[in-house]
Amino acid sequence: MRKFKRKVVFLSILAVFFVSIGFYTCYKLFNKPTDKVEQWVSPDSTENTKFISQESIIDKIHETQKLITLEADLKERILLNDSWGEWEVFKKVKGITFYGKGSYSLDFSNIDKGNIKIDKSQNSISITLPKPIVEDVTIYEEKTVYETTTNGLLRFGDIKLSPEQTISISKEVKKLMKDKMVEDELYSSAETNAKSSIEKLLRPLFPNESTIIDIYFV
Repeated sequence: MRKFKRKVVFLSILAVFFVSIGFYTCYKLFNKPTDKVEQWVSPDSTENTKFISQESIIDKIHETQKLITLEADLKERILLNDSWGEWEVFKKVKGITFYGKGSYSLDFSNIDKGNIKIDKSQNSISITLPKPIVEDVTIYEEKTVYETTTNGLLRFGDIKLSPEQTISISKEVKKLMKDKMVEDELYSSAETNAKSSIEKLLRPLFPNESTIIDIYFV
């Protein structure tokens, strides 16, 4: 009799367990959220603050006909000066070093047959292209180095920047990096590399390896 009761209790528990699983499965199947939602905790926030990503929209797709011909690693150091006059005892300065990457591109959007001249007698082809332009400058924020503030004898504390000041300085650093990219030495490398890149693209199209490919920038 006891064995029978134990068996009944065991079967009852088993039945409740499987029924519960059934209800839970049905709930998951028929109550799925309509949109996939991802959430994460911001590293700068408290543990209770969460940000939810709900939807990403592609607003517009732009067709481009550009070739990235050269990328350059850039470095720019600036000095924040909060000194009082010229006296050493009132000196207060802080150095910041920014690292970034700049790229040059060639725009082919306005190229037509007038830009290409073929001379069969000389076995040569001449191509006229617009000069390379500075496509973009990206600052690697995570690599930025903030030096310790240097204080004179009568100055104390650190030089701290507000978010607005940080944004303003980043814009100025980008401008300085772009200015550096159009200096003769670096820009000359961009032109040389652009010519080499185009020649490598065109060379397989000509069966005669002796074909002369001349590229000019205007």
